[in-house]
Amino acid sequence: MIYLASSWRNPFIDEVSTALAEANIRHYDFRSDGGFHWSEVDPDYKDKNLTFTDYIRMASSPQANTGFDRDWIHMLESRACILILPSGRSAHLEAGWFIGKGLPVGVLFKEEPVIPDLMYKMADFCTDHIPSIVNWTKRL
Repeated sequence: MIYLASSWRNPFIDEVSTALAEANIRHYDFRSDGGFHWSEVDPDYKDKNLTFTDYIRMASSPQANTGFDRDWIHMLESRACILILPSGRSAHLEAGWFIGKGLPVGVLFKEEPVIPDLMYKMADFCTDHIPSIVNWTKRL
């Protein structure tokens, strides 16, 4: 399985997921089973100046635990990761975990202007082309 790491706000996840499905490549898209969103814990969280204590309370909630467990299980079952940019902190932590485990990580740059980052050099493959990332996964 290929783990897709990205953001809810990323408009390119559907394209990547569809392309992988058409190529019969099994993958996990965190949105496919409803996904977790912080609004499940606190519908108004975006309108608040949250503190660290708020974060700990929210992260300890049953909803957050279920969301984490679901993603974690899929990470453990995956043999590679595609980091679809732009994305946030969680996706970068997920990709970093794969790198730390010695598992392949591909980075898909789909938005311009590209913001350069030196540490993307740790990835096994970088591209701005969805067919290229699909072909990369076929060779894994």
